[in-house]
Amino acid sequence: MTEKKQLVGFTYKIPGCEERDELGNCCFKWADIVCHLDIVATRPGVMGFVPFISHIDEDKYPETKIAVQVPDNSNNPMNCYLYWERVVRFMDNNQPLPDVPEYENCRHLDELTAEFDKQNDRPNNFWSDFSLAQQVEIWQKFNKEAAHFNWLRATPNEEITKPWLHFKGEPERIEKLTWKYKAKRLALQLFMGIP
Repeated sequence: MTEKKQLVGFTYKIPGCEERDELGNCCFKWADIVCHLDIVATRPGVMGFVPFISHIDEDKYPETKIAVQVPDNSNNPMNCYLYWERVVRFMDNNQPLPDVPEYENCRHLDELTAEFDKQNDRPNNFWSDFSLAQQVEIWQKFNKEAAHFNWLRATPNEEITKPWLHFKGEPERIEKLTWKYKAKRLALQLFMGIP
């Protein structure tokens, strides 16, 4: 996806596609991309929600349909809505990037986000003062709020757009990178899929 040009590119061949990006890949306008939820079998005997992203004219471009694996609980459609909201907020070139740890190191590269951060005195490397456990606690708080959020009419809460005004890092909780910690994290990642 290209935020500035408002294009969504595909790295594989899509019959009938006429527009190309600078790499020669088929691309479509962001305004023509939609998301819908389906209930599918996520594993034997278990049904879950899966977001599908595609061109608005799926009959003409069926190859654009992509199933997205949402890492959170697929039994709750809210996690799919949160995923799609994050994509929409990333592509909205009238708003700053979502203030999440994943975008911490590239916020300065987006002009609008850099200006927003400067005007609002956002601390540089804000999320680096938070332990992984503290970030999970904040994410859980946001999930609880999202369950009661009016997705059609409400505006984002301030703690989502300006988290530095509501949360303070606790550097003392940051895990030390000892061999025990590394072994524990690796085991959690390999056997349970926990980041």
